[in-house]
Amino acid sequence: MKSVMRSIALFLGMALLPLMAAEKPGCSGCDAGKERVRCEYHVLKKGDLTQRFHCEVYARSIDVDGARGKAAWYFLLAGSPEKALEAANLAVDQGHTYALEYAAAAAMVLERKREAKAYMRRLGNLPFDRERLLRDFERLERLYPGVSFVSTLLPHSL
Repeated sequence: MKSVMRSIALFLGMALLPLMAAEKPGCSGCDAGKERVRCEYHVLKKGDLTQRFHCEVYARSIDVDGARGKAAWYFLLAGSPEKALEAANLAVDQGHTYALEYAAAAAMVLERKREAKAYMRRLGNLPFDRERLLRDFERLERLYPGVSFVSTLLPHSL
């Protein structure tokens, strides 16, 4: 019986040794997730534009294939419309047509009204959530005073 117990203990020790010796990997997405929460709390909820860097950090961390549209939104929140427009265009090229909204918003911030309206016309030919779009544009109007996203880009026909 003693030899069986010793064998089991030895087996468990050998099996668990690599697990105990290995370094625990960090959470690669945890820091990015924290930046997203900080961005949404400070910038979106509180309107604190001094905290926009959190949005920039998060946008940069997700600005890869498959998440470029989402990155475009966070670049807008970060006050980086050029980067938002670039990410949105790449997302649209990849088939993520919802990013047309972000491209239109970025073009508006860059004072390219005609281009912004062209993006919205393209979006208007596709199914989209008008209420969400309205909410997004209203949020952006708080962050970009003087830019009329809603009245310029959301005609009643859309």
